[in-house]
Amino acid sequence: MKILAIDIGGSQFRTALATVSDAGLQFAPAVGRPLPPDCTKEKLFAMLEESIAESAPCGSYERIGVTIPGLADPAAGMWVYACFSGIRDVPIAKILSEKCGNKPVFIENDVNACALAERQFGIC
Repeated sequence: MKILAIDIGGSQFRTALATVSDAGLQFAPAVGRPLPPDCTKEKLFAMLEESIAESAPCGSYERIGVTIPGLADPAAGMWVYACFSGIRDVPIAKILSEKCGNKPVFIENDVNACALAERQFGIC
């Protein structure tokens, strides 16, 4: 299975194509960009679209996984609030799904996602 992985942080973001197989999890080289200090959701989505086009052409993945800083409502696909930018109440899953051919999108707070990855894959 191929997944478009998006990691949005406080000062930068990265996109990459991940492949999940019996052999494990492998990532293609990531495309990253710094976030400007005055980042708005409009600027962020414009930069994300550009980065996604570079890292994973539409149709080359089946799902999208997004980690976000701040408060997330994974069940609703909402980015509730990010204190670094003031971004709030953004239906990020819906927006990305529509921009990427109606693929399923899963979101989670970046710290929670890191803890889940540690539980699943461990330090080794």
